[in-house]
Amino acid sequence: MTHQRIGEMLIAGGLLTPEKLELALNVQKRTRERLGEIVQRLGFIGEADLGQMLAKQYGMPFAGLRQLRAVDIDVEGLEKLTQEFAREACVLPVMRQGRPFLVVADVLNTSGNDRAQSVIGRRPLVVSTRSAIATVLETYSFGGKDGEKIVENARDAISAGEINELLGFLLGRAVLAGASDIHIEPVGPVSLVRFRVDGVMAPEISLPRERHENLVNVLFGKSGIDLSDFHRLRDGRFSFEFAGRTLDVRFASSPTVEGPMVVMRILDDTRSLVQLEELGYIDHNLRAIRELIRHPFGVILMVGPTGSGKTTTLYSMLSSLNDTQKKILTVEDPVEIKLPSVQQVQVNDKAGVTFANCIRGFLRQDPDIILVGEIRDQETAREAFRAANTGHLVLSTLHANGAVEAVARLVDLGLEPYRVADGTIGVVAQRLLRQVCPKCSTPNAYVGMPHSREVGPSCSACSKGYVGRGVVAEVLTLDDDLRSLIHQGKPAAALQARAQEKGFLTMLDNGRELVERGITNAAEVERVVSPLDVVRTDQAAPV
Repeated sequence: MTHQRIGEMLIAGGLLTPEKLELALNVQKRTRERLGEIVQRLGFIGEADLGQMLAKQYGMPFAGLRQLRAVDIDVEGLEKLTQEFAREACVLPVMRQGRPFLVVADVLNTSGNDRAQSVIGRRPLVVSTRSAIATVLETYSFGGKDGEKIVENARDAISAGEINELLGFLLGRAVLAGASDIHIEPVGPVSLVRFRVDGVMAPEISLPRERHENLVNVLFGKSGIDLSDFHRLRDGRFSFEFAGRTLDVRFASSPTVEGPMVVMRILDDTRSLVQLEELGYIDHNLRAIRELIRHPFGVILMVGPTGSGKTTTLYSMLSSLNDTQKKILTVEDPVEIKLPSVQQVQVNDKAGVTFANCIRGFLRQDPDIILVGEIRDQETAREAFRAANTGHLVLSTLHANGAVEAVARLVDLGLEPYRVADGTIGVVAQRLLRQVCPKCSTPNAYVGMPHSREVGPSCSACSKGYVGRGVVAEVLTLDDDLRSLIHQGKPAAALQARAQEKGFLTMLDNGRELVERGITNAAEVERVVSPLDVVRTDQAAPV
């Protein structure tokens, strides 16, 4: 059977450009690796995209992480194979509707796949990804009695080894739960561990209070921080291995009246780039963003609170712009995802590698596009706008509540209104909203929103009625009229009113549309954006 070449399939599927394929082929001539592995390592396509294309190439079904979590592991088959072999060969025996299947990450690994089937019997193959299979295996492992034993040992004992094991267990549980942060808080007689998942805090476990200092000691030790003084604000960073990949943890400690409180943020620089179309922007906003990034120079700002997906969107913009014909430089703190053919610089204040100094240095290196991780002071703002005024496209983040408010924020940082007006192309403000599960959600119509839905009782495909998050946003594009208002120092309300006359949709407008389409619900929009002032149809007063 003749299979279509993977490179041709990726181009036909719109996942790869001819220029990127040519670069990958040149690398292949030197390394002799498989082409699919090269384009993924270079970051041109995501792991799931490659898996889907390989499945299509060999005429097999594909299952991503969500699909794998919805089927049952063939426990008997896994015991015969052993978890060690399953991890090494990256295979997973599963049952779906009573039928056995073997999930494989590498279709061409005939020795591993054949050996697995010689042990558990011949069965149809399903293609998945290495990370999905590894994650499901870790989930199975963490769901066993070993996890309970780790927690109980930590409650009863204080050896360094057991506290280290507990920390590894908490980090693994957090990754599997999709948590962005782990909060370890002294609360009366206990040390409370909470996870932030999809923007919402939830208790995970509680430990005896005497274990709190043990955990903090281990965290400080991993980051090389002096253990002698808990009564100061401290920041640290360390790495850990999980499910075949390395993840970074950034933590901050604050001296509360009850003891040191620690928050750990999990950073995964092996994450795949997400295309703009996959982030959940409504068509109106997606078109506006695509128009913004067509400009050859100027400043594009992403604004929103911490954890609102600003960096992910900026990376998606860079991915769209990264056609191998542009020089792209970034300065970030920290570097969250490694980008292909992009030179990325990590901020190091002690070495003088600051946002502002890097921008000045970049201008001597002939870039086309510069990404600045965050504009947080006047010096960085001035250098970013100077770069834009000298013919460079500058992308950055800024802390502001909305797109229009970002203009006032820049002026507060010390930029003159004329500089803000002349240098800014547009501002994207966004938040992340949980999306209701399409399987178990139920109709719950509001006046003017007949298709809205509410969370259901929860099912195997979701978490408490929600499944994943998407963007709610507003995109402000500056034209001569709006620039004139900024020059004149008009208030934000006047600027927004004029923008709305020109078709600007507020974040609340976007939230209403998402509720109307049944993607999220009114409660979630009100939690994240602002009150909707909507009434359910069964509660509306008779006319």
